[in-house]
Amino acid sequence: MEKMSFARKWVCWVMACVSTMSYTILLNCREHGFIRPERGIRQGDPISPFLFIICTEALVSVLNNAKSKGRLHGIKLAVGGPLVLHLLFVDGSLLLCQANLMESVEINPSKSSIIFGERVEEGIKADIKHILVIDKEGGEGTYLGLPEVFKGSKRNILNFIRERLHNRIHRWFAKSLSPGGKEILIKSVGLALPIYTMSVFRLPKDLCAKLTSALRDFWWSDGSSRRKLPWVTWEKLCQSKENGGMGFHDI
Repeated sequence: MEKMSFARKWVCWVMACVSTMSYTILLNCREHGFIRPERGIRQGDPISPFLFIICTEALVSVLNNAKSKGRLHGIKLAVGGPLVLHLLFVDGSLLLCQANLMESVEINPSKSSIIFGERVEEGIKADIKHILVIDKEGGEGTYLGLPEVFKGSKRNILNFIRERLHNRIHRWFAKSLSPGGKEILIKSVGLALPIYTMSVFRLPKDLCAKLTSALRDFWWSDGSSRRKLPWVTWEKLCQSKENGGMGFHDI
């Protein structure tokens, strides 16, 4: 914070908030107990996001300095595109480096995993793992709800959206829900579930059809296993309420 030209007095105030904080529990509008945390402020504290932004600025400055000195080169997503060194998210950071020995020494091995490209030779992989002291290879997990690595059929990879929607629908009790309750669940959960994925990838047509079919069946279901006959087409339900629809939007 001092390198970012914050006043020393202000820095002392912030550090006092971090190091001298305590908690009490409100029970029946009265304070009880005294808790002294040993790990500083917790997630959800009002000052936490502001300190995160300051730390992020410091991290970006260090990365840009390493780039200017030739220690990091990043990667290009297109031939004429800019170099990308990092991607910053709410709960983590993704560093993009070239698979060579020089750039591997810039990484903190704590809580890290490695994702190699298909063209990286096995000998280079072994050398980088040895320098980083990281044996775990990533790519099989998920980050922000999406697979870390996309390879193979996009239809098979994105099928998790359909499975996730079916799991949600099976937990909803269609028989005990009113039409208003079904409408809220479809709009707030069902139709919102694939939005983030759709902002990154174009969903296959058959997957969109399966998601729409699942939502349509849930809307007309009465909780029994019998198949219900839709009285109105889904296109009609997707129209605004002023035009006689429910205001649903198509996937």
